[in-house]
Amino acid sequence: MTMNSAMRTELTQHLKDLHLPTIRECYAEQADKARTEELAHERYLLELTRRESEVRRANRVARLLRDGEARARQAGPG
Repeated sequence: MTMNSAMRTELTQHLKDLHLPTIRECYAEQADKARTEELAHERYLLELTRRESEVRRANRVARLLRDGEARARQAGPG
């Protein structure tokens, strides 16, 4: 079953409300992949949540590195 425009708009809004930007960006691509590879719904959801988690983890690491560098600059020479 493919989504109509109203469903797509509603899903996009829910994903925005839930602060799930990576899923919002890739759900259509993953849905197409799931259809062509005949993946189970659970597998489709696993792929979406895996991507969201990976991006969030990478963003967290980058933020912590930036924060650590900023603190080191503020502290001055060791």
